[in-house]
This record gives sequence, C-alpha cells and structure tokens, in this order.
Amino acid sequence: MFSHNLGYERLYRSGTTISPSIAVSTSESNDPENRAPRTTEKVQFAITRPLGRDNNFQANAAAEKSSKIELESASLDSLYTISQTVHDVIQSYWSYAYSYKALKVAEESKIRSEKLYNDTKILVENDELAASELDQLAANLNQKIADCEKASQALLKARNDLKVAAGVPKDSPLISGPPADFFPADRLAGDSSETALMSETLTAFAMANRKDYAAAQKRLESFKFTIPAAKDALRPQADLQITAGYNSRKDDKGAAAIISSMHEGVPGANISATVSYSFPPGNRSARAAVIKQEEQFVQAKIKAEEISRKIGINIETRISAIVSIIGRYRRTLESCRLYAKALENEKEKHRMGVSTLLDVLNTEDSLGQSELSLESIVLEYANALADLRHEAGCMGRLGTSECEIKMDDLIALPEVKNLEK
Repeated sequence: MFSHNLGYERLYRSGTTISPSIAVSTSESNDPENRAPRTTEKVQFAITRPLGRDNNFQANAAAEKSSKIELESASLDSLYTISQTVHDVIQSYWSYAYSYKALKVAEESKIRSEKLYNDTKILVENDELAASELDQLAANLNQKIADCEKASQALLKARNDLKVAAGVPKDSPLISGPPADFFPADRLAGDSSETALMSETLTAFAMANRKDYAAAQKRLESFKFTIPAAKDALRPQADLQITAGYNSRKDDKGAAAIISSMHEGVPGANISATVSYSFPPGNRSARAAVIKQEEQFVQAKIKAEEISRKIGINIETRISAIVSIIGRYRRTLESCRLYAKALENEKEKHRMGVSTLLDVLNTEDSLGQSELSLESIVLEYANALADLRHEAGCMGRLGTSECEIKMDDLIALPEVKNLEK
C-alpha cells in the first residue's frame, strides 16, 4: 500500500486557520479472487475558528509586533554603541594630545634645569661658588630626566590606548608621530554664567535624541502586545471547525488512476462541523507566563526611568564641571605668568647673592607644575565637553552606515539656539 498526502495550512491574525488537503492511497489485495488494484482519494477543506483562546487579533499579532519592535530597538542600541565608541575615541585622542604636551613641558623643564646646572658649573670652575652647589643641581637634573622618561612612557601608552579605542592595528600609519591637532585653549575663555543655563535645554534635547533612551521606550511598547497575549492563554480553548470534502475511488493504479479518481467514483460531498473545548483547571504555565511578562515590563520601565534620571543628573554634573574648569583655567594661566616672572626674579637675586639656589629650584619646579596643571585642565575641559555632548545626544550625526562629526562637535559647547529648533 502506498499513500501520498499534500496539505497547506495558514493562520490569520484573527486566529482563523484554513487547511486544504489531498490524500491519495493505492492498495492491492492478497486475495487470489480479488487482486484488482484500488486507488482512493480524499479531498478536504477545513476552517477552524477559535471561540475562546486565540480569538484576539492583538494577542495573535503579539509575536510579529514584538519582533518588529525588538528589531527597531536593536538598531537604536547599535546607534548608541556607535556614539559611545566615538566618545571613547575622542577622549583617547585628547589624552594622547595631552601626553604629547606633557612630554614637551617635561623636556622644557629639563632644559631649564640643564642650563642652570651648566651656568652654575662655570661659576664653580671659576671658584665663584662652592662645588657643593652642584650636588643639588645634579639631583634636580636627574629628577627632570626621570620625569621625561615617565612622560615618554605615558605618551606611548596614550598612543596605544587610542589605537585600541579606534580599532586599528598597532602598526597602523593612521596613528603615528605627534598629534595633528590640539584642543584650542582659547575655547576655555567662554562665559561660564551662560554655560550654567544650558542644563534644561540639553536635558530636553537628550530625552528626544538619546538612542539608548529611545530603545528603552520602544521596548516598553512591545508589552502592549505580549501581556495581552499571555493573558489570552488563560482563557479556555474552544474551537469551531467546519470541514467540507469528498472521497473517491478508482479500481486501478498509477498516475492516470490518481487523476481520474478526482472526478470518477465520487458518491457525493460531505460536510461536518465540530466544536472542541478544553480548559486546564490550574493553568499554571499560563499564569506563570503572565507574571513573567508583567515583571519584565516593570524591569523595562525601571530601566527607562533610570536612563532618564541619569541623563538629567549627568548633564547637570558635566555643566558644573565645565564651569569649574573655566574658572580654574583662568587662575592657573595667571599662575603660570606669575611663576615665570618669579623665576627670572629669583635667578637675578641669586646672581646678586640675596637668594639661595634652593629658592631658584623651588620656583622652577612650581613653574613646571603650573604649566603641567594648565595642560591637565585643558584635557579636563576637552573630556568634560565630550561627556556633555555624549550625554545630551548631540555628538554629531551618527548612523549605522556613516557618521558626520564636525570640528565644532569636538571643541565647542552645544549652541542652545540650534538645539531648540
């Protein structure tokens, strides 16, 4: 006996299922008196309509809708990841630029120490100063050389950190030699009072443009479908099935018999209707699914609220940091000017014999530390600016296929009038 079955089933969002089918079988009897082959065929068309569970358009479309929402959310997550990567690369580059300048500051300090040592050595050789004066200068010079070595190692580390952040190999020609650009220090001369008023505007802009917040909000939408779908499973299963079809027979076998059996030997059509009903008393799995969906909704809502809360707090913190940095930069810049002037005065006083060599060394060290602090403050400002733009979601135009970041996105504060448009 041979049999073949061909069927098709389609489920609509209304819950209705249609399922046409054809079943063909060929058999031969072992009875010597009746060995004629026989081909039978059964054609059937069934419609199943749910009356209880699954009779809900929204619940039936839950899987499709939630999958689409998750795809959109994943795309937003990708955009936020790109924004984080760009932010990390920018900060790594500014650290690299700072390390380069810190090395130059250390080298200039070493040059000043060498000059002081050589000038004093000439005076010792001319018996104008005691030879013991050179000991302290030699110790100071060795310290400056050690500072240069430390700064050189920090520069190498900063360069490699930039390569890691940018995703380039260690021998990449893209990151070699000195930095191409440095953060313009004159940008720190901005109006700190105007900067302090940006918080509300930037927070509102971030709420509308931060991709991670948009993804969190988007995922909340999926629960409009998944929770009703889970609750729908609590209902009893009641289905109405209407079946129509016919049976036919042909006393033969082969392809011709199969074709002819479709219209020969048909006694008549048949139709039937059945109603099935089932309901598990406990239905614990369905109840557990509802609880799971509701708990996941609560967690997703908390996550969205947490992102929103952090955005406001972090933007306020970044703006406060920028205002503080601007003030410290101005004071440190004035300190550098005064220390440079004080160093010249101490050298002149030392030549006149009214100041000690230790006073000269201390002033020179203070000048070097002040210059290094000035560069450190510029780095702080550059990083705080990158943090602020990242938190506000205005780090240029970012996409999955291409990104556009202008120079002002790296060195300038966001313009409130542009954000309010």
